[in-house]
This record gives sequence, structure tokens and C-alpha cells, in this order.
Amino acid sequence: MTRKVVVVALDGATFDVLDPWIAQGQLPTLQRLIEGGTSARLLSTIPPVTACAWTAFLTGCNPGKTGIYEFFARRDPNSYKIYPIDRTLARQPSLAAILSRHGVKVGQLHFPMTYPAEHIEGFVVAAPVPDKNSVHFTFPSDLLERVGLPREDYVIHPFKDPRSRRKLAAVDEEGLDGILDWVRGQAKCTIKLARELEWDVLMVHLWATDCVQHVFWKAMAEGQEGGWSERLQSAILQVFQEADELLAALWELAGSDALVGVVSDHGFGPNHHTFWMNRWLAQQGFLCYRDLLAEDALCVLLDRLWRKWRQRDNGRALRRLKRAIRSIAGLVPVALRRAIYSSIERLVQGHPRWSQRTTPWNSERFEYRVDWKRTVAYSFGNHGEIYINLKG
Repeated sequence: MTRKVVVVALDGATFDVLDPWIAQGQLPTLQRLIEGGTSARLLSTIPPVTACAWTAFLTGCNPGKTGIYEFFARRDPNSYKIYPIDRTLARQPSLAAILSRHGVKVGQLHFPMTYPAEHIEGFVVAAPVPDKNSVHFTFPSDLLERVGLPREDYVIHPFKDPRSRRKLAAVDEEGLDGILDWVRGQAKCTIKLARELEWDVLMVHLWATDCVQHVFWKAMAEGQEGGWSERLQSAILQVFQEADELLAALWELAGSDALVGVVSDHGFGPNHHTFWMNRWLAQQGFLCYRDLLAEDALCVLLDRLWRKWRQRDNGRALRRLKRAIRSIAGLVPVALRRAIYSSIERLVQGHPRWSQRTTPWNSERFEYRVDWKRTVAYSFGNHGEIYINLKG
């Protein structure tokens, strides 16, 4: 290829917030791109979820053809257990693979649902990554070593780490600093790879533009009236400005005649209400739960305690204790179990995160709690997708 192609994927980007900033000259590279080319609002996939939207972009096929609807799915037809899914479950070839077959060198960085890294003509940094020491994190497997990038410095998605998530999800200065460090570090690694490796097409995904909106949308919307500092009010803008600078750097590397594009997977906005789909299905009689009650709530509370204080035995004692609770609880009359469950609910009132965890329609091990023989339909995922239980 004589002209290079650069695509920067801004997760969760929406013209609702970008247009005013572009008009004010706050995002000069995006402004230059729009004024010299074209822009439009596009429909997302159905459902408008990161996992299936980016898979659709990377394959050119809708979720009905790729088979990717969420970050999780049932992988075993004989089980209701829900597993994280990865690139290998996509039923369509990727754009990178198709280009590679025609001799086009592709760089593909940080896109969701690309783990394990695909073997292509070019290089890949996959996401999300369960283990950065895995040979499947990058292709080639020694990619980062070739360009002198330490693996521990290459942060893909710090929100996947519970310890980092607690800090970054806080609507405060420390949380904003953490997100800015993440996007700046990722931009630095991206530019180094783009500068030192050969490529014809470069596709780069930034997840930070989505995460910062999840955390700081309220501060932006409420502004000074909500008591937020000017820096926190502009947190989302600051991250998009970092993305704008990365776009400018990649455009310069690609050359003035390069084809440059920016794309997003879905929009963004405030959340005013939450509809618990499984609670509604249960109320309508479509979803039935096993009568676990007290022992279930106790086990979930133990999970929360373990995650907070991190026992040194990696959870072995916790698992033994939970098995013992469930064994003993089976001998306790249902009336007494219900009374214990009610006591636990009263205990956690005023602690929303704990309270949600103890309710059967929003707790872990969903497949264990459902009475599948009596269940007609159930839901899991980010957007209330309903699945029909054909076998039971």
C-alpha cells in the first residue's frame, strides 16, 4: 500500500459532548479531521454493547453473524454456567486476517474481544488480557520485548483489576490522575510501536474514553452546582484531549496523505433509572429460583469479605466454609432459613453494594441459584438480553 491507513477507536465517544468541545477549539485534531473530511452519527449494534460492537467493526458483520452479544456466554451446551468469551468464539474472519491474506501489514492494538492475539501479517496487542505474561497477550509473542517495552508498564484496562478499580472508580482527584496516567501510558506505548514497526493499516482502541465517562459524567453534568471542582468537571474533556493528541501523533507518523478515521462503538449519556430484568422475569413467573435463601446470602457475604481483605490462602478456606454452610443449611427448616435471610437483608440495609449482592437476582453463581426445570426465560448481560430456556 502506498497510502497508510489509521483508525483510532474511541470507546463510548458521542457527538453530544464532542461537538461543543470541537466548536470551542478544545479538540483541534478532531476538528481538522471533520473539516477536511466528513462525519456522521451511526447506529450501534443491537445490543449496543462494547463486546459485540467492536467485534462487528473488526469483522464487518453484525452480532447475528459473529455470535458475539456480550462479554459472557454459555460455552458448554450441557451447562448453564456463564463464562467470559474471547476472540475464538467469533464466527467470522477478522478484517486484519483478510488484509493479511492480501499482503497488507496490520497493527491492531487494545481492541476488546481480540484475546488471544491473532496471528496476522503485522502485530497485535490483545484485550482484555487475563495475564500479561501469557504468550497470547501479543503477536508476535515477544512483540514488546522487540521494541523495549516492559510488559508491566503496558496497561490495557486497569478497571479489570479489583485493586485498581476501587481507586480509579472514585470521583476524585486520585481517580482522575489514575485514568490520565493510564491513557498517557497507553498512548506512549502506541506511538513507540507505530514508530518502530512496519505497518500499512494501524487500528488503535482507547478504552479510557469510555471509563472516564462512567466515573465522571455526574461531575460534568452537575458542575459547580453539585460542588465539583473545575478539574473534575472537565475530567472527560481532559481524557479526550489526550486521545486527540494521540490521533495527531499517529497522523503525523502516517504522513499527510494518509487515510485517517475515528470510530466509536456506542454513545453515552446519563442513567436515570435501572430496570432489573431478572427481577421482572421472576415476578412474571418466567424465572424461578431454588429455595437457597439464607445459605446463599451468607455465602455471598463471605465472598464480599474475602474480596475486601484478601485471605492469604487464595480462597481455599472460603470455599470449604461455603460448602459447609450449604450442607448444614439443607437440614434447616425452610421457615427458619427465610428468617435468617430476612435478618441478613436488614443487616446490610444502607449498604447498596452489599444489599444487591444478597438478592438472588443479582448475585454470583447465577446458574446455581436458578431452578432451570421451572424457568422459561432468563437474562444476563449489560442490556437486559432475554434468553429462552428451551430444554430446562
